[in-house]
Amino acid sequence: MRLVIIAIVALIVIAVAYYFLTQQETSDLAQQAGQAVEQAVEEASDAAQEGADKVSSLVVDGVDLGKELGTGLDNLKTSLEGITDKASAEAALPKLEELKSQMEGWGKAVEQLPAEGKTALAGTISASLPTLESLAAKLDSIEGVGPVIKPTLDDILASLKQWSEASG
Repeated sequence: MRLVIIAIVALIVIAVAYYFLTQQETSDLAQQAGQAVEQAVEEASDAAQEGADKVSSLVVDGVDLGKELGTGLDNLKTSLEGITDKASAEAALPKLEELKSQMEGWGKAVEQLPAEGKTALAGTISASLPTLESLAAKLDSIEGVGPVIKPTLDDILASLKQWSEASG
C-alpha cells in the first residue's frame, strides 16, 4: 500500500511539474505571437498611413484628382472598347469631348499637386496608358472611325502622356 501511495505522489509531482513546464512554453509562445501581432499591426498602420498620404496628396481645392482621373480612365476605356464603326464612334464622341473638357480643368489642379501627388498620379496613368494607346491605334485602323474621334482622342492621350511623365 505504501508503494501505491508513493507512486501516486510521484505521479502527482510529475503531473504538476509537467503542467508548469508546459505553461512556461505556452507563455513564451504566446509572448512571441503577441510580439508578431504587434509588429504586423504596426506595419499595417504604416502602410495605411502611407496610402492615406498618397490619397491626400491627390486632393487639390477639394477635388480628389485620383478618384476623378480613375473614373475618367475607366470611362475612356469603356467608351473606346464600345467603338466598332463610324456610327459608334460618332455616338462616343460626346463622352470623349466631355472627358477632354474635364481634363482641361484637371490640368490646372495637376500643376498644383505636391511632388508625391504628381508621382502617384503619374504611376496611375502610366499603368493605363499602354492599353489606351493600343485601343486608339486599333480604332484608327477601322475605316471611318479615325476622322471622327482622332482629334479629341489625341488631345486626351497627349494630356495623359504629359501627366504620366510628370514627377515631383
